[in-house]
Amino acid sequence: MSLRLLIRSRVFLPLDDLGLSAGHLEAIHGMVRTVEGLVAISGPTGSGKTTLAYSMLESLASVERNMVSIEDPVEVAVPFMRQLSADEKHGLSIAAGLRAILRMDPDVVYVGEVRDAETAKVAMQAANSGRYVLSTLHARSVASTVAGLLSMGLAPHTLAANLTGVVNVRLVRRLCTACRRPEPPSEAFLQLCDEAGVPRPAELFRPEGCPACRRTGYRGRIGLYEVAGITTALADAIVERLDERAFEAVLRNAGVRPLRSDAVEKIAAGLVDEREASGVHWLA
Repeated sequence: MSLRLLIRSRVFLPLDDLGLSAGHLEAIHGMVRTVEGLVAISGPTGSGKTTLAYSMLESLASVERNMVSIEDPVEVAVPFMRQLSADEKHGLSIAAGLRAILRMDPDVVYVGEVRDAETAKVAMQAANSGRYVLSTLHARSVASTVAGLLSMGLAPHTLAANLTGVVNVRLVRRLCTACRRPEPPSEAFLQLCDEAGVPRPAELFRPEGCPACRRTGYRGRIGLYEVAGITTALADAIVERLDERAFEAVLRNAGVRPLRSDAVEKIAAGLVDEREASGVHWLA
């Protein structure tokens, strides 16, 4: 038996409580304020994509907005959005459900996951018609997210014109502040700080274990993020169909910090320990 517990109070968190840096939070608020185009949230399974998506959707909730979703399955029932659950056994795929909900003339559309070219094209059609489309997909970085959308057959010019932003996310355990133990940083980590542009810390912390954290050394989880609002330079790179490595270079020139830099910053701040962060899947 596989059991997944989703506690509403832990799913619907304010964006301020998700571990976003000031720059990342400002970028995501910009994506929310736009209220048009496609916003893609990517990462591996269990990386916090759904939590971030629901938090962004809740910040958009308004009596003036018609919000609908197609999910597989609907994980958390919400009062501010009409939700439709995909049912492959009865012929209701995510793509078919998305076509159905577009007839409801929605302002905001949430697509639980873009899995195939058909879903990607319908989602892009919705974004191209002036709707705000929020979706998740599996990808290791912002660059691979864009590459994945292009590989699904989306026209580069259409994607560049309608992609509002991309957020790549991971979840790591947060150190218990009641029992974490200080230790001197290694020279290797100090070099990582220099590469990431993070001030060198005087000390790092490692998990210890106490009654408050059930002897695990960790309490709660925190996100690691790579956040990119689509600028003119990034849109031009999409049109040119640059490969992932070249697109990564454009991202860095545009000031988009990689996931590893956010991890280094949180380790230096004593929020995460180095071993926990280094074990993150697809940390690039």
